[in-house]
Amino acid sequence: VKQQGFFPKGLFSGLIGYIVDDCQSLHNMTVDDMELGLHAISTAFGLHKFTLRVNHELEVIQLVIKVDSSLLIAERMLKLIGRAVAQTMPSLQFALAIDQGGGRCQKGMVQKPEGHLVIIDGTGGMQKKLDDRSRELSVAPGVRLKAVEVRKRYARWLRPKGLCKDGYDIMVSYRWGEFDTELVDAIYQK
Repeated sequence: VKQQGFFPKGLFSGLIGYIVDDCQSLHNMTVDDMELGLHAISTAFGLHKFTLRVNHELEVIQLVIKVDSSLLIAERMLKLIGRAVAQTMPSLQFALAIDQGGGRCQKGMVQKPEGHLVIIDGTGGMQKKLDDRSRELSVAPGVRLKAVEVRKRYARWLRPKGLCKDGYDIMVSYRWGEFDTELVDAIYQK
């Protein structure tokens, strides 16, 4: 991945619109529950908090996830970005890319990526290669890792091994706690 991205005008504002709509319609949030700016939004999908902002230096959209469970936010964000891209520039391809080191913030601070970015989901991404059962994967020029090491290093960004690719119709949790009460309540009300 080259050092600088391509960032079409209007994409971010369209994406913010989809995020706000999602938060309002699915989580009963109001605009007062979100921090909105011209180039950033801080909000949550349920209890999963995140900030999405334009990184002007790299010309990319930067997603900062503020919980340990990044997969839910990343997958949902990719769907919303897909909708915004389809509206703005339908032929544009996009990908989820993270720092070669694993995409973790150090002491709560987002560092500028050092080295190459690793494409997780998108054309040539790690998820597709793992789904295709590749035994060894190139994560950067001259850097190849065994599939087991890729799964370990980038686990928070990859679908767990063995999950149904099409998803599940319903999941009922036997644990009611901070992270699943919202889901159980939503199912019970329907």
